[in-house]
Amino acid sequence: MKKLTVIFLFILSLQIWAATPVVINDAKESVIDYIQQLEQLGLFLRSSKLIPSDLMYNNGNGKFSPGEIVMLLSRESFHDITCMMKSSIVEDEAQWLLQSQIRYAIDLPLSQCLSSGDALTCFIRPVKIVDDLGNSKKVNIPNITLFEINPFIPTGVEVFCRRNFVSDVNFSFVVGE
Repeated sequence: MKKLTVIFLFILSLQIWAATPVVINDAKESVIDYIQQLEQLGLFLRSSKLIPSDLMYNNGNGKFSPGEIVMLLSRESFHDITCMMKSSIVEDEAQWLLQSQIRYAIDLPLSQCLSSGDALTCFIRPVKIVDDLGNSKKVNIPNITLFEINPFIPTGVEVFCRRNFVSDVNFSFVVGE
């Protein structure tokens, strides 16, 4: 628990338009420390093959960037969310689109989605945490949700995520470099 407290001292704060206040941390060392703490509890990440296990894309810039695993700290859980992306890729005017629509518009092969069989979570999704038998687990103390960001996500795209069926639990961000 002492090590977990130290991690929070290094969390980078980011002002994100949100109905739900959030703090993000994309510092490589902090994310690796948290993953190791989960492993000591017998819990493991079920992340995409697109995200390198050494977290080489995590750049500590306090933003959601392509190829990262990011820690999102909030009073709310974001394990069950839907994320949409605002883009003008399909039309001349920017509009909110499903991740599958963006994937189709930029002609990204389904095999390059975070889950090769699920275009709805192609670019961003919460990382599943499982026990040694593969059963999904929610870790809510402290309330950290790990997100993975596809290396092929277009930078500068605005993303809006909302917990399913609860409209006031949401957050928004712009994908950084």
